[in-house]
Amino acid sequence: FRILAVDNNKEVLGTMKKIAELADPRIGFTAMYDYTEALKAIPDINPHIVLTDYSQPEAAINGLAFAQAVKARFPDTPIALV
Repeated sequence: FRILAVDNNKEVLGTMKKIAELADPRIGFTAMYDYTEALKAIPDINPHIVLTDYSQPEAAINGLAFAQAVKARFPDTPIALV
């Protein structure tokens, strides 16, 4: 199972990763801080789910816009806004 998590907060991403590893050490967890780079990386990562922060004030786009872009390009990829 592969998870892509996108958030500007490294502590939040670290906590998500620890939870995923505790749930199942076989989970592939990729953490990214930049929406644009994450969108480009989706074909290579091929995640089963994308987790993203709803609001990232320092980012060029917010989590909702990122989720919409993911859905437009990868309609079968589930997304959870956290």
